[in-house]
Amino acid sequence: MTDSLALSGLKCVAENLISAYTTGCEDVEVRASMAYASFISGVTLANAGLGIVHGFAASIGGFFAIPHGVVCGSLLAPSMRVTMANSKKIPSYARLLFESSRWLERFLANAHQRISRAVATDWWRNSTS
Repeated sequence: MTDSLALSGLKCVAENLISAYTTGCEDVEVRASMAYASFISGVTLANAGLGIVHGFAASIGGFFAIPHGVVCGSLLAPSMRVTMANSKKIPSYARLLFESSRWLERFLANAHQRISRAVATDWWRNSTS
């Protein structure tokens, strides 16, 4: 059941993320699809448990004053690459996002770089003041 819920939410993300991020903020259908995807991700997370990103983020957050969401966002793309490279069975939801939709991998990688720079700059600014 968790896999089918995750697939349903990820399809909404794959179809609407770029629009929501760029021009879809006024489009009620795009916003509703992303809200549904967000809700389903919470339901799926509650039923499947946390993954490697949250495990690392909890440890990193204990040592550094970096918000949990920032650490999770920064680790998502590299963690997915490692997980997929070492997985014996890549589920259909990973194929949906990373094989047929290379744009999302590039989007996450670019977001990772932007977030990492922002965190480093902010951390440096706060640690030297």
